[in-house]
Amino acid sequence: MCGRHIPSDPITIVVTGGAGQIAYSLLPPLASGSVFGNDQPVRAGPDPCGPVKLHLLDIPPAQTALEGACCAPCMRRLPAAAQRLPDLPGRLLTCARILVSVRPAGVKMELEDLAYPLLAGVVGTDDPALAFKGADYAVFLGAFPRKEGMERKDVMAKNVGIFNSQGKALSDHASPNVKCLVVGNPANTNAAILSAAAPAIPKENITALTRLDHNRAQSLAAAKVGVPCDQVEGVIIWGNHSSTQYPDVRHAKTTEGIKVRARPAPRPSLRIPPSHLHTHTHTAVSNSSFPTP
Repeated sequence: MCGRHIPSDPITIVVTGGAGQIAYSLLPPLASGSVFGNDQPVRAGPDPCGPVKLHLLDIPPAQTALEGACCAPCMRRLPAAAQRLPDLPGRLLTCARILVSVRPAGVKMELEDLAYPLLAGVVGTDDPALAFKGADYAVFLGAFPRKEGMERKDVMAKNVGIFNSQGKALSDHASPNVKCLVVGNPANTNAAILSAAAPAIPKENITALTRLDHNRAQSLAAAKVGVPCDQVEGVIIWGNHSSTQYPDVRHAKTTEGIKVRARPAPRPSLRIPPSHLHTHTHTAVSNSSFPTP
């Protein structure tokens, strides 16, 4: 393809929630070589047909968005909506908005249109067994979404079923050394469920993406002591992003070795009451996303 040598030993990458907005931003770096290198072959699923092939797992209703064929009911909405507007620009705008809302363009078609040199094909499926067969890397974007007024514990029951099913498929069909990154919230709990459901996968190969919460806690601690963020270390985040999360600054210190919670401190700017620092950090970090629409 494109005059490039096709390596004989590609790697397999699986992305769950493949039709979602996060996957829409993640897939181009994977296909372009930005993540694994310009010469690293990538495949997804069985029977690879070239150096780069992504395997996208999503629920059955999302298969249309993955493959790129708009369903008939969506197309029938276009004339009716457009006819209600007298002006041509209004009709065209209405059609465009409907098309965007149903995402008929297709992730697979858009990736093919970009003609990445490393991209030999894209497979969309709703079958976890097919998705995880021979997987070397798995990015778990898909999870039951948190809705308005819900905390992480409210969606946990939904995600137990999702990650139990995917964990079993991962354990049964993926490479024994597969590396897994859980992004869907509650990320830490989902990672624990996945690990329990995939006993064949080493626990150290499964991690959760809670870096945003860690960054917030580190920024708050740095602001309190009046130093840049890169001069604070030892900040720990326990639990999920919810009201039960525990941002732990007990072991935090500056690169000069000064503990953030030390009292008395060598400099007046570092004299922070421990109770105040923990309360402020806990509130700001664990509840920071609640007002977000």
